[in-house]
Amino acid sequence: MHVYSITIGDLAVAAKMDLFEFVPSANVRVAIREIAIAQDAGVDDLIGIDIFRGYTTPGSGGSAATPVPFNPYIRAAETAATVLNTTQASSGTPVRLYADAWNTRAGWYWRAKDYPVQQHASEFGLVFKPSERGVIRITKAPSAALNLHATLVIEELPKAPV
Repeated sequence: MHVYSITIGDLAVAAKMDLFEFVPSANVRVAIREIAIAQDAGVDDLIGIDIFRGYTTPGSGGSAATPVPFNPYIRAAETAATVLNTTQASSGTPVRLYADAWNTRAGWYWRAKDYPVQQHASEFGLVFKPSERGVIRITKAPSAALNLHATLVIEELPKAPV
């Protein structure tokens, strides 16, 4: 298992944006294993969270993020990532895979079913094909700036389905 985290730590968020955007290389697929989002600014809001695949134009205005391996002895990730894109990904044929709402007082957490017990990626998690853009988006601006803390956990899988 090649599992990596992409994190956002104590950064101000005051607009709707793509919190995470990632693109696996042509050599791997990616499965989302966990997403955790929280804030410590005391803001009380309900904000939509959507997970998409299929955008072809990347977002901009954010920062490159290096996926960090959970196991320091595995190879570097083959997935490119950015965080906090204020210009959201666009174009293509996006598909909304998951939609929910985040109560900013309580935090938001999503975890793939039965991870890591299952053996086949197709049985759990949201899987993205090689070179297929994935986006985790907040759908509206918070009523006041948030001090955001967030983690996206991904697993890189072999290119061919198992």
